[in-house]
Parts: sequence; C-alpha cells; structure tokens
Amino acid sequence: MSRSKRILIALGLMLGVALVATEAQATTSVCRGEAPAVGAQIRGPVLYVIDGGRLCVALEPSPSTWVELQVLDPRVVRTSSADDAKQRLMAAAFARDAVCVITGTTAGRATAACMIEGEQLSARVSQPEIAKAAQIWR
Repeated sequence: MSRSKRILIALGLMLGVALVATEAQATTSVCRGEAPAVGAQIRGPVLYVIDGGRLCVALEPSPSTWVELQVLDPRVVRTSSADDAKQRLMAAAFARDAVCVITGTTAGRATAACMIEGEQLSARVSQPEIAKAAQIWR
C-alpha cells in the first residue's frame, strides 16, 4: 500500500472518530444530576430548557446537580412546531423557581409535575401572555 493511500485512510479514520465524538457530545445532556425517587419533591431554578417537554432544575450551581425532567406531554401544548413548544416552555419556566414532584419515569427519564410561580406548568404554557412572550424569544 502506498504512503499516500495510508495517509488518506488515516485521515478518513480520524474524521470518522471526530464525527462520532461530536455526535455523542451533541446527545449528552447538559443536565447531569441524578433524578430522585418517585414521590420526591425538588426545588430550584430552571436553568436549561431542552425541548418543548423537557427542562433541567438546578439543585446547586454545578450542572452535575441539574436534574433533567420530562415535565410536559408534548401533546399538551398545541403548537405548530417543536420550536414553538420549546419557546413556550422557555417563556413559562426559564430562570424561574420550580417546585417539582417526581411522578415516574419514561424512556429512562424522570417525569414530574411542576409548579412555576405558584401555577401548574402545564396550565402556564397555554396562557396567552406566555404565547406572546414565546414570540419574543425568537
């Protein structure tokens, strides 16, 4: 095998490894805290919104203590797109204190019922003022 062929193969392998590593990093959650048992209550600010149904509650400043929660069934928020659902969840919860009760697990993630500023999160995301604020996030 010629030297140039070996170099091309090595470069291809390095590119492949880099792509796999990037993909793995992209799917790793920022929120690395362990979810408590079903029935437990957690409190803290919402510091990361993953998508239209999942967010992270920070128990302490380090992301290693941020707990990822499935807080909304995506069908609860009637929106035209996944991006719109995420924007609504951002407007309803981001940087606000949450009180969440762990209700179970789904797809390996903790599910929870959360209150934000004394309101059920599931009701809050549907409010007209939240929909308006979600437009500002864009």
